[in-house]
Amino acid sequence: MAYIGKHVKNEPVKAKKSHFWVWMILYSAVFLSLTAALLGVLWHRLEVFEASRPDTAFAEWMDVNRSSLREKMQGMGVEESFLNTLDFENVTYYKKLDEYTEQSPAYGIRLGKRTYITAFLSPDKALDYDSNTWKVSELKIVPSELCIYIPDNATLLISGINADEKYSAEKNAQSVELSPLEQGRADILGLKKYALTDVYGTENIKVIAENGEELEESVVSGSSYYYAPVESDYKIVAPGEYTVFVNDILLDDSNAEISSVKLEDFEGIEDMIPYVPEIKTYTVRGLIAEPHIRAASYDGSSPEPVSVENKVTTYALYEDASFKAEVSQRVTDAFKAYVNFSGNKNKDFQTNLNNYLKFLVPNSEVAKRAKSAGSSLLWVNGRDTTLGSSEIASVIRYGDDMFTAEMKFTIKTAPETDHSVLFFFVRYEDNWRIVRVLNN
Repeated sequence: MAYIGKHVKNEPVKAKKSHFWVWMILYSAVFLSLTAALLGVLWHRLEVFEASRPDTAFAEWMDVNRSSLREKMQGMGVEESFLNTLDFENVTYYKKLDEYTEQSPAYGIRLGKRTYITAFLSPDKALDYDSNTWKVSELKIVPSELCIYIPDNATLLISGINADEKYSAEKNAQSVELSPLEQGRADILGLKKYALTDVYGTENIKVIAENGEELEESVVSGSSYYYAPVESDYKIVAPGEYTVFVNDILLDDSNAEISSVKLEDFEGIEDMIPYVPEIKTYTVRGLIAEPHIRAASYDGSSPEPVSVENKVTTYALYEDASFKAEVSQRVTDAFKAYVNFSGNKNKDFQTNLNNYLKFLVPNSEVAKRAKSAGSSLLWVNGRDTTLGSSEIASVIRYGDDMFTAEMKFTIKTAPETDHSVLFFFVRYEDNWRIVRVLNN
């Protein structure tokens, strides 16, 4: 009996344990199902949140379009010359907070260190939870900051229209590099500046100088374009006896190219004259404004040029009236002795020669020639050397100790003939004597 009763007592315990595990399994299954459902909802919300972020949409757009930004800008009217200044190898972007709104997110795109494009987003596809995806709906080019620097007296044309009709110029905005001969000129203004914020290249830009010449770009720095003023070369041709000044600066080898040519009429008598006169040509280069040119003679006077043409200024030795008056008697007396000697007046060769030699530098070519002319003059039967007329055509002074005198005259023959002779005088023993005679 006791065994049977103990067995009956333990049977209900086994039943209770079995029910517990069943409930535990059911509870766990429900919990896991609810957790999975909640996680699914959470993951979905996260996916929707990420898809609805403007940052995500724009990052994806940049991944696709980064390499085509140049073409996009070109399609927006940006010209090739402007594009060539941009750094498409270094592209970054950022949230442009000054233009960013919840309805229209905005992002700036940098090319190098500067922002050139602003991208605006707009809602695209609808998502759950009253959200949406985004798409780039508008690209705007920021103001170009393109600046054109041109000479003060030049004209800027944009598509053939004078820029002054739309833009204002900033005067003297950029100094210009002046040559040493123009450093002191206050009348040469710097370059004027045009800020063309809505122009993105120079293809349709022309800069016309005051003389009508179209200028070329000289320097390009980023989005700034510089057009140098027209530079010109000038020449001054002057006797060696003159000093030449440009803008009151003495010309020498440091600021001009100087060449010289000796006067042929003086060659061969170098040992008998103080120096061989020459003509100098001064070339000055790279001047912006027309220069002020003047010459100074050895006596301190300032002669006027004999011509100014095609940027060549020419000076010549001028006749000094007071000096001409001073030497006219000496020239006239020498001329008479020359005529008498040349015509063998009265067939008295020796007397004519002696009188003529008084006006000649001893041992000069003209003196030697006169002495050796006896055999050719003795046969002359006193040619008619009666002067019809004579005048001192010119007296040109070469420094203090040398001058030339040209005599024009006629001889009374049938018919009367015109002649001229050029005497080369030098100072010899405190008087003027002839060192060369040229017949014309």
